[in-house]
Amino acid sequence: MERVMTTDRINKRMKVYATEGWQDTGYKIGAQSAPKVILRAQGEWCTRTDDRKFGRRDANGRTPNSGATYLHKVSGDKNYPYHGHDALMGQLVGRFGETGEPFLIGNQKSFRVEGMPKDVSLWLCCNDPIDSARRDNDGALDVTFELDDARDVFAPRPQHFDRPSGRWVDD
Repeated sequence: MERVMTTDRINKRMKVYATEGWQDTGYKIGAQSAPKVILRAQGEWCTRTDDRKFGRRDANGRTPNSGATYLHKVSGDKNYPYHGHDALMGQLVGRFGETGEPFLIGNQKSFRVEGMPKDVSLWLCCNDPIDSARRDNDGALDVTFELDDARDVFAPRPQHFDRPSGRWVDD
């Protein structure tokens, strides 16, 4: 079952451009009022304008709306902002602050607000070498930040057994 996104829960919308390298969203996850923030990305950008068939990517680094998938694995290639074991060219990646450690975002990522720094903003970019991005990339992803007040349904919560009703109830 897919949850419907309502506009009153979205507290920021922006575009992230493939040509711009690291972009400061100005969004401080630790300063939000909800227990969780969900980032969602839609659209496509191109990491190789000289070969669009190969260069078109969605936020997960995959070729959008195509029967074929051209994955360009970049694990271990330090020319890419994010080069972890699951790194692909064209993925949406993030970091906290101007010099934070890059991590994968893709088309959706959830952040727990608790424990996040209140004064550090999230930065986003297309996973492509920065010098190359300025030369041969184009396009942008639409990014939304959604507040999520739903508690984790699988998290343990205090309960007791109510004998008259014969069932477990939340404390």
